[in-house]
Amino acid sequence: MHWHARSRRLSRPRRATPAGQDAAGDRADRLLSPPPVPGTTTSAWALRRVFAGRADQVRHARRFVKAALDEGCPLADLVVLLSDELVTNAVVHTRSGDGGLFEVRVWSGPSSACVAVLDGGSEGKPSPAAPDTAHESGRGLALVDALAAHWGHAGGRDGRITWFVVRWQDDGQPPNAPGRAG
Repeated sequence: MHWHARSRRLSRPRRATPAGQDAAGDRADRLLSPPPVPGTTTSAWALRRVFAGRADQVRHARRFVKAALDEGCPLADLVVLLSDELVTNAVVHTRSGDGGLFEVRVWSGPSSACVAVLDGGSEGKPSPAAPDTAHESGRGLALVDALAAHWGHAGGRDGRITWFVVRWQDDGQPPNAPGRAG
């Protein structure tokens, strides 16, 4: 997997965060830094932006993710949809929605994209609802679980990171490259 550095900055300078979110941010830096790719000197930089933990900020987070993706990303709509689910969960189910903040980080490359949402934390752990349950919540994570190549979370009541990866080419080659099956 190759990641490209992005030189444009789409985010505002970081604001002070509530207690616990700085630790989550540091944890995210360690957990979500892409591994070095042998033979390359390109480093990956996440585009990041902090939002107020309010429902009206969800649409701004969607726009940010769309703008942060590489131009021509073939699955931009999917990445934005899954981002919307994580952001909505941050606002509805965590301390971010109680007057706190949440942060969105986006990495985008030629064959994949990763989005992480850092929130104020909660007592419960994110988990997808079973498809046959009558729960009103959990459907968004079921969607993330079904459509993302990978997803996960770390943290707890003092701050949490929830992330996903979407891939559209496993080998980094164009769809019609020699030796690539149909």
